[in-house]
Amino acid sequence: MHSIPGTLMLLTVKPVFISGNMTHYRIPRMFDIRRLVLVTILILSTTISVTDCITFPCIAPLLGPTIPSAPSREPSPARSRTPEDPMDMQLRLTIRGGDLAVSKTPRARSESGVGDSTGSETDSTLLDVSSKMRVMSSVPGNRPITTGMKIAVKFRINYSTRWGENVIIVGSTDELGGISNPSEAETRRAIAMGKGKVMRYIANGDWEYVTVMHPAPTGLSYRYALVREKGEPLVEGGIRYGRYLDIDDLVRQSSNRRRGLLAVGSAGSSSSLSEAASRQEPMQLEVRDQWRVSRQNGEDWVLRTDAIAQVVYGQGRLDAVEEAILDGKVKHAADVMKHAEPQDGEKRAAITNFHLNVERTRVPLGCAMAVESAALLKDVAVMSCARFPSWELDLEAPTQLLPAQYKYVVVNLTNGEIVDRESGAPRWLGRPVGILQQEGIRNSKYVVSVRDEATTDRWPVEKADRFRGTGVSLPLFSLRSRSGMGTGEFEDIKLLVDFCDKVGLNSVQLLPLTDTTAHAHATWEDSSPYSSVSVHALHPLYLRLQSLPDLPLDVLREIQDTVKSMNEGSNQTVVDESCGSTLLEPLDYEKVMTAKLRLLRMAYEASGKRVVESEEFADFVLDQGYWLKPYALYCVLRDMYGVSDPSQWGEMGRLSFAQMDALSSPGGNKYNACRYWYWVQYHLHKQFLDASRYAAKKGVALIGDLPIGVSRNGVDIWSRPELFRLDKRMGAPPDAFTELGQNWNFPAYDWEKMMRDGFSWWRARLRSMNMYFHSVRLDHILGFFRFWDLPAHAVTGLGGHYFPSHPITKEELDSKGLWDRQRLTQPYVRSHLLERRFGKDWENVVRRFFSQGLHGTYSFKPGLDTEKALQDAMERDPVQVQGMTRQAVLHALILFLNDRCLIRDEKFPDDRFYPRYKMWDTDSFAELGHDWQIKLKELHDAYFSWRQEDLCEATARESLRHLLAASNMLLCGEDMGPGPACLPRVLSDMSIPGLRIPRVTGGPTSEYPYLSVASTSTHDMSTLACWWDSLPASSRDEMWRSFGCTGPAPLKCSPPVAKQIVQSILASPSILAVLPLQDLLDTCAATVTKDPKSDQINFPGTDHLWRWRASWHIEDLLSNKSVVNHFASMILASGRYKR
Repeated sequence: MHSIPGTLMLLTVKPVFISGNMTHYRIPRMFDIRRLVLVTILILSTTISVTDCITFPCIAPLLGPTIPSAPSREPSPARSRTPEDPMDMQLRLTIRGGDLAVSKTPRARSESGVGDSTGSETDSTLLDVSSKMRVMSSVPGNRPITTGMKIAVKFRINYSTRWGENVIIVGSTDELGGISNPSEAETRRAIAMGKGKVMRYIANGDWEYVTVMHPAPTGLSYRYALVREKGEPLVEGGIRYGRYLDIDDLVRQSSNRRRGLLAVGSAGSSSSLSEAASRQEPMQLEVRDQWRVSRQNGEDWVLRTDAIAQVVYGQGRLDAVEEAILDGKVKHAADVMKHAEPQDGEKRAAITNFHLNVERTRVPLGCAMAVESAALLKDVAVMSCARFPSWELDLEAPTQLLPAQYKYVVVNLTNGEIVDRESGAPRWLGRPVGILQQEGIRNSKYVVSVRDEATTDRWPVEKADRFRGTGVSLPLFSLRSRSGMGTGEFEDIKLLVDFCDKVGLNSVQLLPLTDTTAHAHATWEDSSPYSSVSVHALHPLYLRLQSLPDLPLDVLREIQDTVKSMNEGSNQTVVDESCGSTLLEPLDYEKVMTAKLRLLRMAYEASGKRVVESEEFADFVLDQGYWLKPYALYCVLRDMYGVSDPSQWGEMGRLSFAQMDALSSPGGNKYNACRYWYWVQYHLHKQFLDASRYAAKKGVALIGDLPIGVSRNGVDIWSRPELFRLDKRMGAPPDAFTELGQNWNFPAYDWEKMMRDGFSWWRARLRSMNMYFHSVRLDHILGFFRFWDLPAHAVTGLGGHYFPSHPITKEELDSKGLWDRQRLTQPYVRSHLLERRFGKDWENVVRRFFSQGLHGTYSFKPGLDTEKALQDAMERDPVQVQGMTRQAVLHALILFLNDRCLIRDEKFPDDRFYPRYKMWDTDSFAELGHDWQIKLKELHDAYFSWRQEDLCEATARESLRHLLAASNMLLCGEDMGPGPACLPRVLSDMSIPGLRIPRVTGGPTSEYPYLSVASTSTHDMSTLACWWDSLPASSRDEMWRSFGCTGPAPLKCSPPVAKQIVQSILASPSILAVLPLQDLLDTCAATVTKDPKSDQINFPGTDHLWRWRASWHIEDLLSNKSVVNHFASMILASGRYKR
């Protein structure tokens, strides 16, 4: 590969076709034809990469030697995953025997002064716009110029403190603590270890710290904190890993000028670089920061997340601003800066280099941030958004004009007019104060970086009209398209995004997409998307097989035939006995997975070799190997042994991580088998990433779902067993919907061990999701406060307690006179109760399961005293009870087993106890004396309320802040169910929107908090129409009023009624309104379902198979103009954001 300097950005130029001595190349559109000509006249540091090793002898002499690019700071996740649009206009580069010709495809610009289509003419304005383009495009690939330099950096921040308080700075250099990614959690940990530096107090709330670095790094990360003599440090807020100071970029500003303009991003001449590196005295950088509020200022924080900043508001901004600069619609600082005459004895006026930086997301499309300063600028100067939502501007301010006032404004990119101006007092640029000040100023070696905060308080219009987004939710397998093989697939996301783009939706929420295959052969038992065998691996169910590369014709034909046969029965109905409803062509999980796995093997054997030998494939395996290798080996062993339980694999079930790596790496005896699963995941990754990028480019954010649990026989338990308490399970206590509670059968986490390594396992999960998603729904966020802990032998959720929690102690029971532990902790079984439950056959039940004690008491026989033992016994040899099914008998036995007031702690059975949830529902409680009832109820209420509050809050804050620091995704919490009193406060403080569903949360939709996600239902609930039709009259009237409606409540949820309820949700203040696809379709007469019950996705506590699929093909929804107009008008009328 040859590298040739000369473009503004990194371009990959690939041959389109070769004819004779001419090779045609296609170059991605930069902005207009002038930019291509700049390839031949600008000396810059980035490169063109020519993949077929063809040189350019005609332009190489003009451009000079290649300057190798340097590693750059990690780009914003959203920008890095948004590719060049293949539909964008392209530039064609044609080489004729060493001569360069340029043509524009498909159209050429017509502005005067631009070269013709062959590129034979060069506009004289090219030199003028070149420097502006450099400033507006801060490309992080330039050769670092700070190597070997001595640089003094002065950090300044204003924060009013009290006596005994100090401001401390923690950062990535050794001097500042060596914390490479100073998240809020890492900063607290560093301070606890005595790392960081205390800043020096100056006056009027100003704090300062000076560090001299030699050699200077290209950049450093840092964060401020307030430390007190007593109490926890107060760490400032901010995005992800704190602030980042791009030292190399700032040094360029003082080393390079064109027409007095700081050329940010250009490499400069070699002489200027050598001069900079050889300076004996230090270069001066002054950083002026403003304290960033912590996450309590939720609105400002949420607007900076990827989902809103990068996807909804950020797409296409950089191009728009640079186009406006080139077209002269707006002014750059170079054109409007004021200059001063040299003072006596000076050859030129002293200047100070300022780098202004402000973060603001909600700048209207077609507009840009700009700076106005009567003292320094003749007109407003537009800012760069290369690092959106950061806006940046570089000024060479004559020192004699300082101090100077300035303000941020918003300009229209089509005419340059100011359309908005920040409120509040003017900001000030003051003279720099520091060592070598005057000399540094005269020699242009003093750069001041000003980091401003643009909170919503300064923008009245923004504060009055908050951002409110709208989305649709569904399982991907439920999406129906004509190209899918009986299920929705990753490529179908593009069609759904097109639908969202048409109707005004800006987010799509999907159920978990990770692999759930826990059996060697496809079975419906693996159909739940919430039972992942790997928290990283994607499910093969969602792969579009016909899009695999290099498929032989016979394999492709068989795939196409299978797709056709899967879609032929699109009008067939199936009765689902588990829920008693009729489903329209539901997902046949076993049939689809069997076909896909068979065809995947065929495709791999026929065409997989080229891919697995490619460099891109090798890079994927290398980057993802930490989870990919254990997962692939797990799949190989699962299929080899026929079971997914590693305890049945012999020695293979007890492998160390190093042994797993050796077996699955080249040379290992399982490598060839593992490579197939690498290949499957590679293609799943590529297809999903492509769909994600497509969505981002359309301004539609993808919202993922992070399940709270993992399969007990999955990869994560096998490879990292130390992170789990394998003798415990997670679930939920009884509620209005489930008398026995829920047992999810997921192993419980060991929070203490996870905490010790900074929740690295959770952070890795978030980073994996961040490759594809822009926002994440935290399933059962209550689990981060406390889990409902169950023993491994539990079947239901009745016998659990909170973990972590403060138990009831032996001493407490003694102090209250509750001395009879046996009576309170053993199942309360008496003859009259047995007869009441089992009727005349009660003695048969006793003989099978119970031992008789004194005074008509009974106890469960040894070996039959757990829920699992009772379940197994009833399956092997069920006892017959007249008028009762086998399941009803088991249900009654389980209620007897849990008929107690207190539950003993398994490790400390004589010292620690937990109240049985709602113990007053038990016969054990009912037949106690009144005095003991009162005392036990007091202990119960204390345990399930205030007693755990501090522990719950501390646990949640510790875990959630690590998850928040793992990415810049918007995290939302599914907080349904009984939660601690601290739940709303913690979510608000940490800027995590909670869920609001009218039937659960109650209250008027108009009073929902801004930091919330409003919806009509979830996948575990009946649809809006089904729920409404089943409401009693009194409840229906109350709900109707909560939606802001007047008059009598309708009896049936017809499309107009559904529309009115959905409009109430859309009108709520919630930052997001995410509607299930079923409820959205039910607002339109053309798309309403015939059987509302059939549209429920999951029925908790049943063997429902996750089979629901949309009744409409997505292609038909897209092409139906009346349907599209119906949804678009409804969303437009809500006043929610539409791109």
